[in-house]
Amino acid sequence: MKRPYAELAASLVAIVSLPPVCFAQAPDWPMLSRDAMHHAYTGNQQLTASAAPKLGLNWMANLHAADLGSPVIAYNTVLNKTVIYVGDENGDVFAYDESNGEQIWGVNISFGNPERATPAVAPDGSVWVGSAYDATVTKLDGATGQTLCSARLNTTIDASITLATPPGGELTVYTGTNDGGGSIGTPDNKAGVEVGISESDC
Repeated sequence: MKRPYAELAASLVAIVSLPPVCFAQAPDWPMLSRDAMHHAYTGNQQLTASAAPKLGLNWMANLHAADLGSPVIAYNTVLNKTVIYVGDENGDVFAYDESNGEQIWGVNISFGNPERATPAVAPDGSVWVGSAYDATVTKLDGATGQTLCSARLNTTIDASITLATPPGGELTVYTGTNDGGGSIGTPDNKAGVEVGISESDC
């Protein structure tokens, strides 16, 4: 079955969870399409045709602004709970307790500067987000929302964040930039292409 829990949650209005009677624990879905290869699949054996009639609304949250990305789900070891992270058009990023919808934290990265990129959660629990107009990639503490670092690009961002470790390399943050002139700092890396940022450089 290729229609996973997190994809179902992301397709509904606001943020939706599923009743615990069907799912003992939400599977991690830390970035767009779940992983760097965009497999968009989970082997959760609880999501079956026979369980489908039992699916329903468990909770929802009002973001107070549109979300043009998707929420992501990851277990946070500091909080000892599964957390849903989501951004909105006001430049806000929120963290919600997956089990009950309680807001854990909410921060405004830049008012009126949309967080359209689907966030990505790193193995250390940090959350990476991309601000559209000021072309900034920001690393947040997944437990508190505190800004840990940021990196500025030269053109706007509408693409989602992907985290991957190239062979023999280190964890790298990837996103796409819009066409618009200029470069992002290197002669062979022009605007409008996918950009990679080493996490250690942020």
